[in-house]
Amino acid sequence: MKKILLSVVAFLGAATIYAQKTYVSVSGGYGFPSSQKVLGKDASDPNTITDLKGSYGEGLQAQLRGGYYFYNNLAVELALGYLHGNDVQTNKNKIIDMKAHGRAFGASLSLVYDITDNLYVRAGAVTKIGGKTTVKTSLNANLPMNMFVPLAPSNAVIGLNTEFESSFHGKMPFGFIGGVGYRFELTKNVSLFVEGEYLNINVPRKESKLENFKASHTIGGVNRTISVDEFKNYVRLLQALPAGNERLAAYKQLANQMAPLLESSYDWEGKGSPDAPYSSIGLNVGITYRFK
Repeated sequence: MKKILLSVVAFLGAATIYAQKTYVSVSGGYGFPSSQKVLGKDASDPNTITDLKGSYGEGLQAQLRGGYYFYNNLAVELALGYLHGNDVQTNKNKIIDMKAHGRAFGASLSLVYDITDNLYVRAGAVTKIGGKTTVKTSLNANLPMNMFVPLAPSNAVIGLNTEFESSFHGKMPFGFIGGVGYRFELTKNVSLFVEGEYLNINVPRKESKLENFKASHTIGGVNRTISVDEFKNYVRLLQALPAGNERLAAYKQLANQMAPLLESSYDWEGKGSPDAPYSSIGLNVGITYRFK
C-alpha cells in the first residue's frame, strides 16, 4: 500500500511539474499577401495587358496553440490554424472575370525562444491539412455565329452567359512559419500578446471539381438556359478554331483555360500547373494561459 501511495504521489508531482511548463493560447489576425506569384492576366485594355499577382494567403486567420517549455526559455509549440481568404483576381478581360479565394486548415510545429520575459521569437514548419481554393468564373460574351456554324451570316451573333465555381484540392505541402511577438502580463497565468508572423508555403495542385454551374445562350433574341454539356460543346468548338488572327487566338486561349474547370473531376498532376501561393505576412493578437 505504501508503494502504491508513493507511486501516486510521485506521478502527481511529476504531472504538476510538467503542467507548470505548459501553456495554451488562442489568437486571431489578418494576413497580407507575400511572395506573390502571377495568377493570370488583366486584359481589360487589350493594348496594355498586365500580370495579375497575388497570394491566396491574404485574409482573416485564427490559431489555437499549445506549448511546453523543456528548458527555461525554450519551448516546443504545436498550432492549428484556419484561413478565411479574400477574393483575389486571377483573370480579367472584356468578356470574362475570374476570382479565387482560399479556405484552409493548417498545422505547424515550432520552437519558441523567450528573449526576455515579454519578447519572444518562434520558427518552425507548417503544412496544410484541409481546405480548398475556389475559383469563380463569370463569362458574358457576344460571339460571331460563324465561329460555331460556318455557314451562318457574318452579322449573326450568339450570346453566351455563364457563372460557375470550381474547387481546387492540393497535395500536402510543407513550408516555413516564423514570428516575433511581445507579451503583456495580466496575471501570473494570463497574458495578452501581439505578434508579427511570416508564412511561406505553396500548395501543389492535385485535382479540381466543378461545384456550381449555370449558363444560357441567346440566339436571334431568344434566351435559353443550357446545360453544362451544351456549354462544354461551345468551348470545344472554340478550342478547335483554326490558327488565325490575334482575336481567334485569344478565344482559343480562353477556351483552353475554361475547359478543365468545367470537368466534374480533373487531374492536374503532370500537367505543369503552377503551385497555388499561400504565403503571407500577418499581424496576430491573442491571449495565453500558462499553467503555473
